[in-house]
Amino acid sequence: DGLELHAANGYLIDSFIRDWTNRRQDKWGGSVENRGRLCLEVIDQLIAVFGPGRIGIRFSPVGRTNDMYDNDPISTYTYLVQELDKRNIAYIHFLEPDER
Repeated sequence: DGLELHAANGYLIDSFIRDWTNRRQDKWGGSVENRGRLCLEVIDQLIAVFGPGRIGIRFSPVGRTNDMYDNDPISTYTYLVQELDKRNIAYIHFLEPDER
C-alpha cells in the first residue's frame, strides 16, 4: 500500500508550483524554491507518517488542464525532482499532455 500526492491538473499543489497561477509575493511564491515549498512540505509530512518507500507523486508539467501553465517547466520540475530524490520517495509519475 502507498499514497500518491496529486500535484497535477490544476489541483492545489499544482497551482502553487506553476508560475502562471501562483502570483504570491511571500514565502510561497516567486522563486522556484518558494513555489515548490508547499509540495515539499506536504511530502515531508507524508514521509513522517508513512515512510518514503510508500509515497509517490503525480505531476503534469506541460499539461494545460484548468488553464495551468508554467513559463519554464524544465527548471521548475528539475528542481522538484532533485529535491524529491533527496527524500527517496517510491516514485514520481509524470503525465503527458492530452493531445486531443
